[in-house]
Amino acid sequence: HTLKEEPHRIVWVYAIVTQRSPFGFAFMRQGTMFFKLSDGDALSVLMPSGKLKLVSRFLNRLLPHAAFGYSTDREQLFEVNPEQLRRRVNE
Repeated sequence: HTLKEEPHRIVWVYAIVTQRSPFGFAFMRQGTMFFKLSDGDALSVLMPSGKLKLVSRFLNRLLPHAAFGYSTDREQLFEVNPEQLRRRVNE
């Protein structure tokens, strides 16, 4: 809903991959895409880890105003004021 109806609310997008390795054997890789919103809220979507790159490229085009990728600096900016992560888009 947010991507379609209110994409302007999304200010930061990043993904993580979780790998489960019981007894040292790679068993499962799961991806999670995080969407951080201008009001300080967050959404997340689980998906196969192999799809994260493709989805991220698509979202980069769909959300040119949003910051992409995780860093501790971005985490701190989001905590202080999520709007600081909004990129300026040439109009």
